[in-house]
Amino acid sequence: MLPFSSASAENVTSIDSCQVLSQALAKASSGKTYYGGYPMPYAQVKTESADMGIGGGWDSISSTYTRTSGIDEADSMKITKNYLANVSQSGSDANIDIRDHKGEITTRLDRSFFQVPADQYYSIQSILATDNRLVVIGDMPVISENNDTTGKRMMPIYSANKSIVSIYDMSNSATPKFLKQITLPSYSQQIYLNKDTLLIATSGTNTYQADTGKYPLPRIIETQNGKTKTRVISCGNYQFFSGALESASLPNLTTILTQDIVDTTKSVKDSGFIGSPNSTYFTGDRLFANLMRDRSTSNSCPPGKMCAMIWNPTIMNTDIYGFELKNGIYQLQSRASVIGRVGSDYSMNLKDNVLTVISEESNMGWRPAATRLSTYNATTLKRLGTVSNIAPGETLGGVKFLWDNAYFITYRQTDPVFKVSLANPAKPKILGALKIPGFSNYLLEYDKNHILAVGMDTKTSTGEWGEFTTNLGIKLDLYNVDGTTPKLIATKTIGQEWSSLGFYDPKGMIWDSSTKMISFPTTLSYTGTERSKNMVGGITLQASLDKGIVIKNLLRVDTDDNLKAWFDNQCGKDMYPNEDDRPVWCTRDFNADNVRQNRFTSYQYMFSTDRIARSGEQYFLRSYDKLWTFDTSKTSANNSYNAQLVK
Repeated sequence: MLPFSSASAENVTSIDSCQVLSQALAKASSGKTYYGGYPMPYAQVKTESADMGIGGGWDSISSTYTRTSGIDEADSMKITKNYLANVSQSGSDANIDIRDHKGEITTRLDRSFFQVPADQYYSIQSILATDNRLVVIGDMPVISENNDTTGKRMMPIYSANKSIVSIYDMSNSATPKFLKQITLPSYSQQIYLNKDTLLIATSGTNTYQADTGKYPLPRIIETQNGKTKTRVISCGNYQFFSGALESASLPNLTTILTQDIVDTTKSVKDSGFIGSPNSTYFTGDRLFANLMRDRSTSNSCPPGKMCAMIWNPTIMNTDIYGFELKNGIYQLQSRASVIGRVGSDYSMNLKDNVLTVISEESNMGWRPAATRLSTYNATTLKRLGTVSNIAPGETLGGVKFLWDNAYFITYRQTDPVFKVSLANPAKPKILGALKIPGFSNYLLEYDKNHILAVGMDTKTSTGEWGEFTTNLGIKLDLYNVDGTTPKLIATKTIGQEWSSLGFYDPKGMIWDSSTKMISFPTTLSYTGTERSKNMVGGITLQASLDKGIVIKNLLRVDTDDNLKAWFDNQCGKDMYPNEDDRPVWCTRDFNADNVRQNRFTSYQYMFSTDRIARSGEQYFLRSYDKLWTFDTSKTSANNSYNAQLVK
């Protein structure tokens, strides 16, 4: 029996020494089979519950979409009062362009500036930015030789990852100054900035070492002022729940680190636990980690086997670990088991020490069973109340917590908007639901009595194989939620079939709560005589209680000049002298008279955008490693603005 110490009745177990932790992880890893060294990523439901405001400063600056007010989240593009920072990643060529608010580059940060080895693959995961600080979170594989002859590993080129966090002084954005670099164990999963404190959760398993019966503990490296300090993680700050080691097929070690980015002379603090979270919900002094686990019986994996694959779906539950900030570190306090998947942190909300969780019962995202809402005492994670079996057979979409109510959307063929009262946490109650066509992925707070939904319009048809659903265009809905049942007061559909939102997470949007304007990347498709409206770029709309939802700006990156330049470069006669040899994606959409016929061809996806930022009337759209700019202060026909490529 290993010398652990129990910290509570729930059997939160603290580690007594680094030797004990290493022995425990090695024992849990013994005899288990791993493939490639990476845990299986589970598909997550896109949900949204953030309140994103607009910061002051140089004109009005768009802020990155955030979950909790006052807590910033890492992203690939940031804009501050002083500069815009954009990540450009092409293979192992990782750069960050620092630009002024006109879009002009003031400096480019490359590998040499990041102080990483030139001969190793390095990718920039995300960045955080304030007016005077830039935090760059990069990822680098740890290379190990494959001397394994037991057949336990498949193609073990890289056995683990490490994160490299670099902090820069941006007082003069044209000449950033290096302040500090921190090398952290494993891959950075969750990254937040609470005022001046950086919080990073890393998680991973050194599978090669585990296979050989060894488990060296991760090390933290701090480099500052030309000096480097290396130390093993603070083992005494690590905890786990009884049974976690025995049941874990992948005994991942999660490390929670905090660093002051203003006074970088302060050492990084670390704590952690055994387990690998799928998502986290951070409120400042509280941290909740979601860990999904297989609850199948007849279809469960044998110990140590990676069975939860596409071809073998499993039924998932979610364990929620609760942490509190004590003595500068996050300490494990409590645990709750939730039926179903908690797709992301947007499905959780903390208010008055009550944690509300919305989960979806399903088989790895297939065959949705129902939606469940549960409330817990946030300190003990003791369950207070539950509403179960909501919308059987439907998929969970957008989520919004507003005042004493929860709003969420489920979808199969229609889009029910549910309103659940949380006034009595012990007895949450469904007040009403409104069904409309389509589905909504994201919900925004318009005011205390109204919410704005963003998603897709749909139609259901019957064919040879039964009923099927087709997307009809991007749809925005404005609801009055003052009564028991939400009421639709305005709706707007843009585009037709094959239109799509140009982003995969809430950070792709800008929501200005003061002007009620929303901006996001998009691809708009039309058919028949309306094909000339097809576009790739971005769109800004304004919601009004009296005027409804109207288009303010169309931002086009697929202008004729851009399309022709791309076509000539990729598909011109220099590449394919014989037009018959051109691939399908090189189908020309200009006729013999150089008149545009159909702009919606496959190569347009070369211009698809995923991020948008704004400084006053100046908009920026990112398309892969390119940045496009628009000045909407100038008049334009039909409010349609053509892109200028920022070099």
